[in-house]
Amino acid sequence: MNSMNEIRKNVKEAFELLDKVTTKVMNEHKSLISHNLTAKQLLILKTIFLEGKMTVNELSTRLDLSASSISQLLNKMEKGSYIKREINPDNRREIFVTTDQKGKELFEAYQKVDDYIIEKYYSKFTVEEVIVFKDLVKKLYGIVHE
Repeated sequence: MNSMNEIRKNVKEAFELLDKVTTKVMNEHKSLISHNLTAKQLLILKTIFLEGKMTVNELSTRLDLSASSISQLLNKMEKGSYIKREINPDNRREIFVTTDQKGKELFEAYQKVDDYIIEKYYSKFTVEEVIVFKDLVKKLYGIVHE
């Protein structure tokens, strides 16, 4: 078998196994992380949560979505108390977006699940194996973003 076929075969097998791991873990913890957000809304919420405070334009640029589509998604999220919007006191044309109570609670639940997964599963690896895993993912990230 040539090297490209070998790479293809092994990557597909790894993806299939990762899908099975993700499905099992998500099923085990779905009650902790239940929400009614779409994938885009979850991505927006995660971005805001990690940044702390962002403008609609910053979100639009970061996520490569139009400001109007961001605003529509934010409307639904605001009604659900996942985010809140505030007018920038220094520039009244600018709106700051931050996480609201439900958004914070959701990410606290995700962090608990992450910690549980790390303790239950990744702790079975050696530190060296975890570093190799991280380095491979980091290398893949660099390749994808070239």
